[in-house]
Amino acid sequence: MPYVSVNGLRLYYKIEGPDTCETILFISGLGVDHSGWNNIAPILARHYKTITFDNRDVGLSQRSLEQYGIEDMAKDSKDIVEYLGLSKVNVVGLSMGGAIAQELSISSPKIINSMVLLSTYTHGDLRGNALFRGFLKARQLLDKEDYINLTMPWMYSHNDYQIPTLIDKLSRYRLEDPIYQEDEAYERQMEATIRYSSRYRLDKILCPTLLIFGGDDIITPTRFATELVFGIKDSNLITLEGTGHGFINTKPEEISVLIRNFIERNAK
Repeated sequence: MPYVSVNGLRLYYKIEGPDTCETILFISGLGVDHSGWNNIAPILARHYKTITFDNRDVGLSQRSLEQYGIEDMAKDSKDIVEYLGLSKVNVVGLSMGGAIAQELSISSPKIINSMVLLSTYTHGDLRGNALFRGFLKARQLLDKEDYINLTMPWMYSHNDYQIPTLIDKLSRYRLEDPIYQEDEAYERQMEATIRYSSRYRLDKILCPTLLIFGGDDIITPTRFATELVFGIKDSNLITLEGTGHGFINTKPEEISVLIRNFIERNAK
């Protein structure tokens, strides 16, 4: 298995697709390993070199011994890009991964050609903090299946629940995950997530940015999309009506087309 040692931790990564001049780095959300991109990365790997990886504290990557921040995770991403000898990448970040992508674009702008932010946020707020700390408490009190059943309605919309077998299939996938994240690792990622803020630094994001949000997302509501599109100079927003936080699993073909078209328009 391919690993890279960065910042004192061994992180797992996976490369697919042709050796083209355009590369996509996918950055996952809270508690999600590289397989979270399984519905999208293979589609885009037909046209691009794609890199998925496990953030610290999740999947096949090493667990941390101490608390860290989104800034540390952005440095992990940067070091992976440099280790692979890439001068520029297109970044796609989901939720917490969108925060990591924002920080990467602020701290290391020269390595980013374009950025796609999916279902993400600008800062932890009181409601969001309470929500994620509630999820942690639920993880600690419930068995895995009950926790998954509790959180699925937060991830998927009313419309998603009308699609026969969809939610059962997604729930079963999570339940059978062989590298399900430990509670203490989830807590460290969660604390990094809710402490992060980019809201007063959005003007420092200079790369072309596409924002894709679910109109019915109740984890990262569209108020964050509004703040991002006004704060990032070169940005555009697409809102997918009737979709929730987990739309990469319900509309992978549509999302892949949006990402590809955006990258093609901004290719250098």
